[in-house]
This record gives sequence, structure tokens and C-alpha cells, in this order.
Amino acid sequence: AGLTGKFDYVILAGAELGPVVDYPPDPKPHWQKFFLDHLALSKRLHNIKKVLVLGHRDCGAYREFELLPEDPDPQAEYACHAAQAKKFEALVKNFDCTLGVDKYLLSLTSPDEPMKFQAVS
Repeated sequence: AGLTGKFDYVILAGAELGPVVDYPPDPKPHWQKFFLDHLALSKRLHNIKKVLVLGHRDCGAYREFELLPEDPDPQAEYACHAAQAKKFEALVKNFDCTLGVDKYLLSLTSPDEPMKFQAVS
């Protein structure tokens, strides 16, 4: 897709949730620090212009932090991811208001089907 050598890759449990998780009894401020430190390095070394966050349906981190139950209603699941993605975007924009943020929720209905991307707003 023409991206070879033009991106950095960071993984945190929960994707958009990871850098903003603040739910008792186990908030993760060090996850946010890790993400922001990496974002600063990416900006400095590669002058990145955009952050893409790829969350996925049936995410264990959302269950672990009790944001979603097992097998949630798809609309409730989307709304929950969208709420966290909005917090994530605010975090990125607070770090650097010039960075674009694209947010997606991925689903895979079967191992034989390609992943489906749904924009999150």
C-alpha cells in the first residue's frame, strides 16, 4: 500500500482504550505515558502527520475493564468503542493539534473472510 518505512506501529491492549483507560480498580497511566512518549518520538523522527487507531470487535480489554459484557449488542459495542476513540482523539489532539486521527473498528465474521473496517466517529 506504499507505506513501507513510512509508519510506526504501537500496540496497546484495547487499541483506542489503552492510552485512555482510567477505570478502577486498575487504571493504567503508564500506558498513556508510553503511548505519548512513542508518539513524540514518531513525530520527531518521522514527522508523522496522522494517527490511525484500529480497534476490534470482541475485545478482551473492554471486558477486562468492565466496559462491555461478553457478547455485547453490536450497537452498544460500537458506541462504547466510539466513546473511547473520542477520548483517544482528544489525547492526541492535546499532544499535537496538527495530527490527524482516523479511527476504525474491525470485525472478522469468520476466519475465511477478510477483516471489515468500520469508521468510528
